[in-house]
Amino acid sequence: MLIRRMNPGDLEDVTRLSGQLGYEADQDEIAERFLKCNTDFKQTLFVAETPDQDIVGWIQAREDHSLLHDPRVLILALVVDSDQRGKGIGTLLMNQIEKWAHERRLATIHFTSRTTRTDAHRLYERLGYQNAKTSYWFVKKLK
Repeated sequence: MLIRRMNPGDLEDVTRLSGQLGYEADQDEIAERFLKCNTDFKQTLFVAETPDQDIVGWIQAREDHSLLHDPRVLILALVVDSDQRGKGIGTLLMNQIEKWAHERRLATIHFTSRTTRTDAHRLYERLGYQNAKTSYWFVKKLK
C-alpha cells in the first residue's frame, strides 16, 4: 500500500469514497474544493493507493490555530473504502498525518467522529486516541 499526496487524477475516486461517508458531491464540486485546499500550505491531503493503482482511502488535515489552545492538527476527513476496511489502511493514513504533524512540530491531533461510527472509534482507540468530550455540532446555512 502506498500513501502519497492526493493529485487531481484521484478526484473521481475521492468523490466516490466521500459518498460512502454520506457526503454527496459531484466530481466538479470536489475538484473546485481540491484546488483551494491543495494550495493552502496549512493543509494536507493524502491517498492510499493499492499496487493496482486503486485509490482505497484518503485523509485531509490542517493546522489549527486559536487563542484557546496551542497550535494543533485537525483532521477534517478520513475515509477508507467500505470493501477495504479492517485491512490497516486507516492506520496507515493516520500514521501519515502523525508524521506530517511531527514535521510541523505540532504535538496534538484533534478530530471529530460521528457517534454511529463505532468501528472507526475502535481504530482510533487502538492508535492511542482518547475520546476527550462529547459535543453538539451546530449548523446554520446562510442565504
